[in-house]
Amino acid sequence: MRRNDVIARLTAARKKLILTCAAALAILLLDANLALKPQISRLSGVNSNLRKLRSDIINARRDITELEKYKAGPAGSPERSEDLLRKVISEEEIPVLIEEVSKMAEGAGVKILQIRSVKNEQNKPAATTLLSKFFDIKIIISARSGFHELGKFINKIELFPVFMAVDGISIVHRGSGYPDHDIDMVLLAYFIGK
Repeated sequence: MRRNDVIARLTAARKKLILTCAAALAILLLDANLALKPQISRLSGVNSNLRKLRSDIINARRDITELEKYKAGPAGSPERSEDLLRKVISEEEIPVLIEEVSKMAEGAGVKILQIRSVKNEQNKPAATTLLSKFFDIKIIISARSGFHELGKFINKIELFPVFMAVDGISIVHRGSGYPDHDIDMVLLAYFIGK
């Protein structure tokens, strides 16, 4: 009964004020649900974009410092220049390289029929640094083997500490009675010259 007493005591003006406040509160809640929620969800998306942007900026700064190292070249870092020189031979070491290639072929089961080296006819360096000039040399190989043996041989070439690349390869089947193939291969290597 007390509730009825409170409602009876309220005047018409007070009732209008309470109803107006209740309507304003309902409108405010409705506005928060319809207008503010999408804006807040967009802000959370912006927050994840900001995190991604921060990580991109950190990566870009790191890349810029790495770029300065690359611009300096091999002379800029002694470790890189030593590593490069280990992978490139001198002109006097060409016969030793050909012997090593022959040993790798024998170890893989590839029979070398002929191997020879051919220097660049123009005698132009393939690359030049402040310290030296790099010339390319082609090692031409005629061999006989099966596919698996050839694959082992190419793998050994790729793992060899001196930089070499297969520049060209031709595989011809010898006929139905032969298990191996005739192979003509060109390897490209580099040497330091003057």
